[in-house]
Amino acid sequence: MRLLNKNDQRLIKIICDTLHINLNEISLEKNIADISSWDSLKSLQLMTVIEKAYKIKIPLYKFIQIKNIKDIMVLVNGKNNATK
Repeated sequence: MRLLNKNDQRLIKIICDTLHINLNEISLEKNIADISSWDSLKSLQLMTVIEKAYKIKIPLYKFIQIKNIKDIMVLVNGKNNATK
């Protein structure tokens, strides 16, 4: 995995904790369908945890378009930059 800034590291930790996976099971390009604990309920739970952690609101239609971990980072980083 590429060198991540603190914000990205925090987000990866949130993803791992919410999905109950180890850091070595995740990569930026990993398709979310390949994460065994990912399902619709976990998806909504993850979205809620991210919204609370970053104090942002993520439109559901954008979150369901996510294909991989990098998409989550782009979405969250874009929201963070928009709210500053």
